[in-house]
Amino acid sequence: MTNIDIKRVCIHECCHAIIARLFRQKIKIEKVVVNADSVMNGEDNGTLYINGPLLNDEQDHTALAITLFAGVIGENMYLQGADAIRDRKGEIIADNTIIDWLFAGGDISSFRDNAYVFTLFYQIDGDKLKEFCLRFLIDFLSNKEVWSMVEKLCDELLKADDLKLSEEELESAFRQIGLDTLLDNQREECLKQCDEVLQFCQSS
Repeated sequence: MTNIDIKRVCIHECCHAIIARLFRQKIKIEKVVVNADSVMNGEDNGTLYINGPLLNDEQDHTALAITLFAGVIGENMYLQGADAIRDRKGEIIADNTIIDWLFAGGDISSFRDNAYVFTLFYQIDGDKLKEFCLRFLIDFLSNKEVWSMVEKLCDELLKADDLKLSEEELESAFRQIGLDTLLDNQREECLKQCDEVLQFCQSS
């Protein structure tokens, strides 16, 4: 493992954080932690601690599902380039095994648990939910302004003592890089897309 792998894990967690911030009315971010020693030993040891969503409706399940897969899409954009992932969106949707899922173990199991409950209550297709999330994330994170925010937030995390940012430190970082202004300008359109999740995931 190298410093490249440490940055990869930081990018992964920062993408979780930015998507969680997009859904800030449903998800509260408490802190982000990356254990550099564990990463250097070949372990995926980064965590975004969140409170919520409550999972009371389809919007809650959708917000959680998208947040869970944000990390793996972000780290693949870091490895291959955001433009390259965007250009291969159709190929990735058709066969998502072509992207690297090495550090997504916990995210995958959490996604499956969420999708299982989502399916029970709303009769959705779990594979369609996965496709919906991947489409959303590739489009959103490959936006040049958004990806710039990912890199800036990653820089703040890499500068932090022990690769940790508390809730207060994250709030300060968000203000410093101008994240909320960017997300506020995009949130309405993003939430509108998420409102279409049932139609997409229940379609044949």
